[in-house]
Amino acid sequence: MNNHSTHIDDLARRTLEENWVAIFIVAYNAERHIEEVLKRIPSWIAERFAEIFVIDDHSSDNTVAVAEKVE
Repeated sequence: MNNHSTHIDDLARRTLEENWVAIFIVAYNAERHIEEVLKRIPSWIAERFAEIFVIDDHSSDNTVAVAEKVE
């Protein structure tokens, strides 16, 4: 890992430790993609978030059902 990446990781960890942080993901007909998007959040980050919100914009597919199953 280079110096810049290390600095960014340290800053992210400090921000998560010192603040109440949430992720907001806006989704519309994202059934095919929402699981991949949620799983791309590194576990060390997801574990420190107060909340992860998926905002569904009245999708006509199963975006919400798929998102609710992701752990």
